Amino acid sequence: MGRNPADWIEKPHLLFASFLLDIINVESDDISRSKIVLYQRAVNVYCIACNGVVGERFTQLTPPYPRIMEGSYLLRRNWMLYWNGTQLRQAIGAVDDRPP
Repeated sequence: MGRNPADWIEKPHLLFASFLLDIINVESDDISRSKIVLYQRAVNVYCIACNGVVGERFTQLTPPYPRIMEGSYLLRRNWMLYWNGTQLRQAIGAVDDRPP
């Protein structure tokens, strides 16, 4: 039996990732534009304000995993912002590539 993909957080590209169920101010691609993420079918999720890709939403799970639910989101952020756009916290080891 293989490991649960949700346990693979030690991978560098998932270092600053979070699994969430209900989030606001995002839009996601149509199911026809899905891709494979952690061996599961998912679509891109975009910020409504900046239209940047902020993660993925899982659309189908086979087999189901206890820590990843269908319709849940995997957000990948290396910094968080206050509501007014000022930087709250930068993740350890992350590079702030925003223009000054």
